[in-house]
Amino acid sequence: MSKANSSERRNFEEKLLEGELTHRMNNEFAAAIAVVSLAAARSPSSEVKSALAVVEARLHSYVQANRSLQRPSQDTIIDASAYLRGLVASWQEVAERRQNKFPPPPT
Repeated sequence: MSKANSSERRNFEEKLLEGELTHRMNNEFAAAIAVVSLAAARSPSSEVKSALAVVEARLHSYVQANRSLQRPSQDTIIDASAYLRGLVASWQEVAERRQNKFPPPPT
């Protein structure tokens, strides 16, 4: 196998692995959000619903941040300014949501 073919194969395998990892991460986030949402819907407690809403919002923030870090396809022209603004906004949202504390447990 020539060096060029070997390099092309390695690039193909890396992209395939990256795509699979991205797909699995998105599925895991979706599953976690669904479980939290279902738990909130089934709970009679407004305090539990409120706490789980914070968790769900935080998970959505992580999804958005994760998506902003995903590499676009090789053929895509990237507006670096827009990309960085979006990336910073995503991480700011994550940081802001981390500031929110869960309500204290009932006594």
